[in-house]
Amino acid sequence: AAWARAARQLGHHSFGFDLAESRMREARAQGIDTGDGRDIDFINCEQVFEHLGDPLLVMDDLAARLAPGGILKISVPSQRGVRHAVRRLRRGDEMDRWIDPLHPLEHVNNFSRAGLIAMARRCRLAAVRPSLALQFATTGKVAKEWLRPIHRWWNPGNVYFWFRAAQSPRAGRHG
Repeated sequence: AAWARAARQLGHHSFGFDLAESRMREARAQGIDTGDGRDIDFINCEQVFEHLGDPLLVMDDLAARLAPGGILKISVPSQRGVRHAVRRLRRGDEMDRWIDPLHPLEHVNNFSRAGLIAMARRCRLAAVRPSLALQFATTGKVAKEWLRPIHRWWNPGNVYFWFRAAQSPRAGRHG
């Protein structure tokens, strides 16, 4: 609900939507409009898709909820980080902070850039690259928050995407 409250405080009509009814009840209890979950301009999925049993089905459902031209933002852990952690585990390295991509073992998926883009195409979404200025508009006052947009912009392995829905009405969706 924090994102919805922040957007509302910035003067935007904001509502929260979650696939879990328990989260929807919590949002309503905090005064967040839960709307009907349709014709959404911006959907933020921050560290969500790595937990899903059927990410393509969920992406397709979210894409169907977007308004024409709406944005689905997805950020997931890097597949490279998971592969690196597995190599270290196999070597018998001490587990410390580097284990984060695997701990807790609730990440049932990991994605490459190409894989996430291919999923989006199947759901009739096109990858778009937000400007650095737009990314900086959402940063906090912490130094790492100021470096993150630059890292995302230049890092070829980053798995932070904005996908835009087609401008025309939705038809012939995946599956």
